[in-house]
Amino acid sequence: MDKTITAVVLTAFILIAAVPTAVPAAEVTGEDKLNPVAAKRLIDAGVDKIAFIKRFTYQSSHYYTDFIDGCVNFGGNVCTLDLRTGKVTDLVPSMSEGIFGRLDVSHDGQKILFDYKADPETGFYIYEVNVDGTGLRQITGPPANEEELKKKYRTHTGKNRCKHAGAFDSHKSTTEDMDACYLPDGGIASVSTP
Repeated sequence: MDKTITAVVLTAFILIAAVPTAVPAAEVTGEDKLNPVAAKRLIDAGVDKIAFIKRFTYQSSHYYTDFIDGCVNFGGNVCTLDLRTGKVTDLVPSMSEGIFGRLDVSHDGQKILFDYKADPETGFYIYEVNVDGTGLRQITGPPANEEELKKKYRTHTGKNRCKHAGAFDSHKSTTEDMDACYLPDGGIASVSTP
């Protein structure tokens, strides 16, 4: 069996050098940015790859409103970084035009859960993919009564007061499914709006 892929954000920060903010997420690669000392420590511990999300920085007015007013710059992917070669692999290139939220790796290291927003008109929904990029499946989606929920809950008007974000009305979706994680029994938990 392949060695487990580990998703540790801190590890990703240690391994990949800071990239200037002017560089689009789609152009960031791992080659020549790998910290060889940190990579060797992980390889010696049995970790050959790590998984991470590649995306532009959210432009939200607050951490807890990323999904409401922070989704300005689309583009990115769920990626793996090969610690031996420094190669970054996009696991779902067909989804590279959307926004990727957060990820979780299954306990056996074979699957990755992530939340994804395809465009400004839709919400974040949960997807799963094998660590080699095969077997992509959508786990959640908008409920059948999405339009009814919009009428019931979207009563605000006007603009967000944050200078970095657009109007609240730019948030078109009512339902969002985010921050999914695998449970020890194989189940999945996530945070959802109405």
